[in-house]
Amino acid sequence: MVKPIDENAGRANINILWRFSSVFRLKAGGLIMLNITNESRVLQGPWTTLVKGRGLGANTEKFDPVKSSYIKEIFRIVDQSTVKSIPYNKFSKELCNFILDFNNPAIPFFQRKELHPRIDLVIASLKKIDDPYQYFLASAILFESFGKLGLDPHLWINKQIDLAEDALIQLQNLPAANEQECYKALEAHGNLFLGIAHIGLVDKLTKGNIDYVLQAFNIARGLQDVWHKGRGIAAFLTVLGLVGLGHYATRPDHNHLKDLVLYMNSSLEDKERVEKRPNEYVFSILLMINCIGVLDDLKYLEYKRDWIKVSNELLDILPLALKAIFSHYCLSTLDNLGLIHRYTNNTKACLQRLTESLMASGGGELDYMAYTYCVDIAHKLKLVDAIPDLLTDKLVENIATLYDFKNGVAPTNLFYRSGFMRTAYALTALSQMGKIDRIFETKSTESKSLVARLIANHIENWDESDDSFTTLNHALIDLSLSQRGSSVAPSVIDENVVIHKEKNQVKVKYLSRPEKSKISLHAYFPGMNSRRSYVNISRDLYEKGNQQVRAIFDKSSEILAEYGGLGGADVSRFFFEDTLPDDDVCEKWNCIGSSMTVYNLALFEHLKTSTSDFFINSVGGESYGVITAAIASNALSLGDGLKIANSALGIIYKHAHLNEFGKWHIVSLVGRSISQDLQEIKRIFPEGIDVFRWQTLSHEKEEVHVYINHRILNEIKEFIEESFGNTISFIEFKRPTIEIIHSPKLAPARIAISNFMIDENILFSRPDIPILANNGTGIASSADDVRNLILDMTNIPMYSAQSFQSFEEMVPADTDAIVELGYGKKTQSFIYEHGIRQPFFEYFGDDHKLQCTINNIKCIKGSMEPECLSDKYQSSSKSCHV
Repeated sequence: MVKPIDENAGRANINILWRFSSVFRLKAGGLIMLNITNESRVLQGPWTTLVKGRGLGANTEKFDPVKSSYIKEIFRIVDQSTVKSIPYNKFSKELCNFILDFNNPAIPFFQRKELHPRIDLVIASLKKIDDPYQYFLASAILFESFGKLGLDPHLWINKQIDLAEDALIQLQNLPAANEQECYKALEAHGNLFLGIAHIGLVDKLTKGNIDYVLQAFNIARGLQDVWHKGRGIAAFLTVLGLVGLGHYATRPDHNHLKDLVLYMNSSLEDKERVEKRPNEYVFSILLMINCIGVLDDLKYLEYKRDWIKVSNELLDILPLALKAIFSHYCLSTLDNLGLIHRYTNNTKACLQRLTESLMASGGGELDYMAYTYCVDIAHKLKLVDAIPDLLTDKLVENIATLYDFKNGVAPTNLFYRSGFMRTAYALTALSQMGKIDRIFETKSTESKSLVARLIANHIENWDESDDSFTTLNHALIDLSLSQRGSSVAPSVIDENVVIHKEKNQVKVKYLSRPEKSKISLHAYFPGMNSRRSYVNISRDLYEKGNQQVRAIFDKSSEILAEYGGLGGADVSRFFFEDTLPDDDVCEKWNCIGSSMTVYNLALFEHLKTSTSDFFINSVGGESYGVITAAIASNALSLGDGLKIANSALGIIYKHAHLNEFGKWHIVSLVGRSISQDLQEIKRIFPEGIDVFRWQTLSHEKEEVHVYINHRILNEIKEFIEESFGNTISFIEFKRPTIEIIHSPKLAPARIAISNFMIDENILFSRPDIPILANNGTGIASSADDVRNLILDMTNIPMYSAQSFQSFEEMVPADTDAIVELGYGKKTQSFIYEHGIRQPFFEYFGDDHKLQCTINNIKCIKGSMEPECLSDKYQSSSKSCHV
């Protein structure tokens, strides 16, 4: 069990203004575990920390005097070179010394009078940095460090000095004459914003004489190339989300996130450049996906393209080392989004295969970076045991290569092969593995340690323009700051971070019924599979319905009249009194879909307003019925819901017709072990058979509905007869069609519907009551859940059987009965075949018969005498038609 241990025993008391809490450690067995913060998860990886200097000390652990001595020893080694005199290095050393002493429980001298001189030394070293970009970065790191140490800003921000204000003012002096300068200026803004957020002064960014966020966006206009614009804007928007200014990214007057997605979409049209430089695109796209998650605007994951799918396709064509590096970003982002299970069945095995391939590859020049990324993601995913001990040896072996750049013996890119860079990455990985001592190894044939040899080798090839030493500075500050303990001044950034994995794990808070005497209902809406039952249905619901019901019809006809097409504004469209022409297939299906939606909503309203005995506690829908469920639960307004209902089928079938998928047979496969047998069938026929609905999963039978392509129908049928005999029943139960749904072939149509939702500004809200999902995800309880539930009816099978198999686990525990609101009698089979205990009834708006159902259900509940059961109810077991 994780147990907090107070490490501050014996330390002098420190004013609560300066330090907010005691230090704790996490310990599991003999392994010291990192405390992975939300900030660390979102800022993602070693590149951000080591090269960009962001998120330093995000992962925390207890103070380690041995590691502290290693950090100081590395600075001593660096001081033997010309880097000693560089102001940025001096600042980093002064800051590290301060942090290490501050974190050290054995040094009890930090009282108010002793803090000021030490802080003054750090600030003095900061002010000597003459490179403007390094000055802004150092300022940001200083703010972040003091914030994470819990130092009250009033200790070092006063009338005489306001470093934050000074740095912000100087941002205006940065040049932005070309794209490179614009990129560096935007990066400086992002760094400073993060640092200032850590000391709680975010208001300075937007509420003074200058709005520095708008200033940064103005600079961003100078970015054009994918490598600068894609990465730069994605990273900056992520910063805005982290500091609590995410609303700037998606303002109604200028949606920068949408602009970024549109830009990346258009950039992929240059296929030749994408093939030549896939790393630039995959990096930008993965940062954009991460940004979408941070800003909590997940609809953009499928705007114009399925961006996760695109990133995976690009990952596949990268060289091995780069694939490992960017797989870290991909896995980290998917984990944050709570989607990792959709893209890999076994993340641990995936990580193991990646590391094994790396170690067997022969040792590329960037392998040290790849190894570090593998170690880092293993910690973030809690899969540390997926990293073999041999990786440590491979890492040390890879970084130990000494280059002779002056004589052209090594590649010319000094930055990535820099001794400082290799040391920085190795420190990060070895520290996480608890083997930091490996970098101080001295071979029997050498007089210097590995780290000393690396730095000396680099200095021999020194280039005045090389600033790779900053990566080592950042690694050392990161290690120093991480030793403050897991509960000392947790990052304020964490409060602004949305980790969807954790958000999705929050238990749904169901509405409680207002009175015990009321009947708590789960309302279920049929889908397009019931459409033939709606032909020429009675107008009584409209003619004899109450005012609220008539309002549903009238308001819906006004909304749909705006879209034109079939049906028009006449309410007769909702009763399917006229035969619809086949001239425009898409318009025909849109009219059917929207009209069924309106009719079923009217039934729902009629049920709610006809009696006070019912309380609707949850809803569900079969396929297209989820749109009705979304409106009924108030996750969608009537107007937005009808926009979707009047467009989605048309988009789907337009795609099916244009792409000539061919004719598909609709077949039911029934047996005792269909879920297992189907795997063998699909192994033999990987193409030409798609599951679109799981109908039944019980001890007695399993039934699945599939599409089978016309060209292989007989072949599959013969294979099933020969291989499975009479253990599988093969029944073609509908006419062949080209108009398929719930098929992976319709993935592009899903993107088209997603585009439609965004372009039409359709707004999803958290449903007032939970929606039982039939896409295999359980309960839809958030706006994003509902949006995905509707999109999933395009290309994801209906997991109806699984939903009803787990029905009682998902709906509120006090559910008394299930009602199907609409025609078709499709729900009844799900109820009976999966042993649902609740009574079930169908509702068609008959007030006279409604009381029969109410009495019958109350009898089941035991709140009325048994003689209340009507003959009709007794003869129909657990169902009653109303």
